[in-house]
Amino acid sequence: MRRYNLTGTIAVMASSYKSALSIAATATSVATIYDFSVGTSGTPADNSTQWEAIRMSGTVGTSTASTPNPLEANDGAATCIGATNYTAEQGTPGTILFGPLDLNMRATYRWVAAPGGELYTPPTAANTINLRSQSAAYTGISDCHAHFWE
Repeated sequence: MRRYNLTGTIAVMASSYKSALSIAATATSVATIYDFSVGTSGTPADNSTQWEAIRMSGTVGTSTASTPNPLEANDGAATCIGATNYTAEQGTPGTILFGPLDLNMRATYRWVAAPGGELYTPPTAANTINLRSQSAAYTGISDCHAHFWE
């Protein structure tokens, strides 16, 4: 089992959901997320952000490609595909796997799966798990990272 880290960001938060990162399966691979953290890196204020992990499908939205980093030096490149900093969301929202989590922007949140409680992508191309956020008042930067295996 090869393990990877993927870091994501939202450069400009908005009142509608934007994905900070997505992990896309392929026809031959499944990503299994077992750990993720979310938070903001803007100037502290008393604002709320709302986060969720959601399955998405369809045409990938407007984003920046992001290469998953192997956690073990001997592991090769990931088969799954990473993306970050969405400015237009992916086609079709699916099942919400985690959240919504309301989080004060001064806080950071870490989720670690109980054994057997990991989040899985379906083994189909263009199916992803996205970590995404929205805020009615905060328009700064939000960050997250996820650890997964395939």
